[in-house]
Amino acid sequence: TIDNLHHIEIINRFKEIGYQQRDEVHESWHRGTWPKESWNQFVNNLPSFLNESDSRDQSILKAFSALEGWCKGNGDSSFCTSLIVHYLLCNPIIEEFFPDYEKDPNDVTCFALTESSSGSTPFDMSVEINSSNNLVSGSKWHITNAPVCDHFLVFGKDSTSGQLAMAMVPRNQEGITVNALPCQGMRNSPVGEIFFDNAKATKIVVSTSKVKKAIKFAFQSERLAIGFVASGIIEHHLESLISYMRERKVGGVRIIKHQYLQKRLTDIQIELECLKSLVNCTIRSFSQGNEISAQASKIKIVAIRQVIEFANQAMKCYGSYGVQKETGLMQVLNDSMCASIAGGTEEVHRHVIFSSMLRNNVLQAKPKLTTEISKEQKEPASNAC
Repeated sequence: TIDNLHHIEIINRFKEIGYQQRDEVHESWHRGTWPKESWNQFVNNLPSFLNESDSRDQSILKAFSALEGWCKGNGDSSFCTSLIVHYLLCNPIIEEFFPDYEKDPNDVTCFALTESSSGSTPFDMSVEINSSNNLVSGSKWHITNAPVCDHFLVFGKDSTSGQLAMAMVPRNQEGITVNALPCQGMRNSPVGEIFFDNAKATKIVVSTSKVKKAIKFAFQSERLAIGFVASGIIEHHLESLISYMRERKVGGVRIIKHQYLQKRLTDIQIELECLKSLVNCTIRSFSQGNEISAQASKIKIVAIRQVIEFANQAMKCYGSYGVQKETGLMQVLNDSMCASIAGGTEEVHRHVIFSSMLRNNVLQAKPKLTTEISKEQKEPASNAC
């Protein structure tokens, strides 16, 4: 999606890795187990493309390309959720606010933000982070990577000042209980409920403004990443679908010759190119340091909708073969339905987009309104009573 030789190299490398790990990821999804070898392959290869001189944004763009390549080779979206949480939600915050925190490169981190009582209002947190004695208490709900993670990036409120706070909490200690949740989608990215009972935090940052800024940027990156993931998934399965349609014959005629099936394929291709154009436009704006929150939310909504629609259309092209385990389309459909909730529901993203629409409307209307008022002041009405 990023038309740059270095990024194309990243995409191709991770496409190869994703292809090699197809069997493990596919089977682990159906067994509900963690694809440990796939995790190790991804985290061991990405550092070779990163430089110490890279800015935060440059590292994030490289992670986007790695995710796209992985999906092109693997066709799985579920495992990407774990990768997004680790690389795009946790790592940038840890590097900026907890640079001295020690963890192994292969360790898994989780973004412990959501609580069952807060739902789509993530800043309404009840978890207590006591900055005076570095203790964390409370519970978090439906946290990706929780059952397999080594470190928790925990968000809550400082019990002393009442400000928002974030803390790094190592897993290997008493006072932490994690209950895995048996989800029916995104099964390669395990989720769980976490209970902290005076767990010891290694590092704490107390600042409502910093915490809000960190969370907003993290979710902006997550929304952007969905565009790359969706593009990779659709391209992977579209290639397999076209190959199948060229080989499959009904009544001695290859089914790809049927015009109604050609229409389905061309519609898929057109929508895919529209998605990539939206992602490309947004990435250019992101690289220039512009505000892209609304654009990122548009990408999240459009990308997930397109993957769901692709899976639907692809199954109709395959016929009964489309619902078989081998094609993986039911897996894609399941994961995409879950993705419409994860990282903020559609309602949250539509609110972001609508707020931006109102702001832009006011900004565009103000000069016109001012001009009209000035004109009325200079030209008194001729029919004044």
